[in-house]
Amino acid sequence: MKPSPFAFYDEVIVEPAGSGLEEIAGEVGVVLGAAEDGEHWSYAVSIYSSGVTWSVTESDLKSTGRKRKKEEFYDGTLIRVSQRGRSLD
Repeated sequence: MKPSPFAFYDEVIVEPAGSGLEEIAGEVGVVLGAAEDGEHWSYAVSIYSSGVTWSVTESDLKSTGRKRKKEEFYDGTLIRVSQRGRSLD
């Protein structure tokens, strides 16, 4: 497994390479999650302008060189998450 090129709370710019992310091309956001499939990393990136979180591959991201703080995004409140109508608990 190769190390992740991005860490949690790294600020990034979306630079899609024909991957269907044209809607958020050039947008700035922050990494709030990461997953690795054995070869590649993908990230949950919260886009500042919309507040929507997208799944973005490492090849579609560029670092701004800035790191944000966890407290800027989380206040300690817990939420329930479901997938396609099913609870994940």
